[in-house]
Amino acid sequence: MHAVLHKACPNLQVINAGVWGYSSHQGLILLKRVLDYHPDLVLVSFGSNDAHPVRVPDRQYRVGFAWSDRIGRMLEPFHLGRLVLGMAKQFAGLQGDELTHRVNLGDYRQNLREMVRLGRAGGAVVVLVTRPYVGPTLEETLWKTYAHDYNAATAEIAEELEAPLVDLYSYFKKRDEFFADESHFTNQGHELAAKIVLERIRPWVRARPSSCGA
Repeated sequence: MHAVLHKACPNLQVINAGVWGYSSHQGLILLKRVLDYHPDLVLVSFGSNDAHPVRVPDRQYRVGFAWSDRIGRMLEPFHLGRLVLGMAKQFAGLQGDELTHRVNLGDYRQNLREMVRLGRAGGAVVVLVTRPYVGPTLEETLWKTYAHDYNAATAEIAEELEAPLVDLYSYFKKRDEFFADESHFTNQGHELAAKIVLERIRPWVRARPSSCGA
């Protein structure tokens, strides 16, 4: 993405604040720090990690077990340590009996609403991006079984708030040749996705002639 933008707009500054594995729960917290840089445009793309079936949702885990982070990093490499951590989580009520999602759909929608609100309050245009993936599944324990619902929610919030939307999922649906696996692009896929995003955000980029020519 950075290379494609830089080629089209050499003076445009791009900050890659994406973090592998984040759901919209962590993303909302991160956005509050990113806005300290006063960006003109923010790309927001979540949903696949949010959809993961888990025993404990992100919000509950963060609140209920945050104290263990440092101890956990020390104990995790050891078999006995993992056993102790598992027992501690169970004792703390952090291992539920039923599957849920890292972030349920209601909270996911609210997180996106808050991201758009915060971005606008900080003077930034927030662009929502759906998550691309290929291959069907009906397996209860796989995120892809629920991913379509999260992409649909992303489109709903974009329409509700009149926020720009880049529907990468629809564009790359069934185009397996651009994927290295079920949800990660090849180099060619990354380049094509970046060009699609660029075309969608070009009206805002053009508003800064010092950064990008027409």
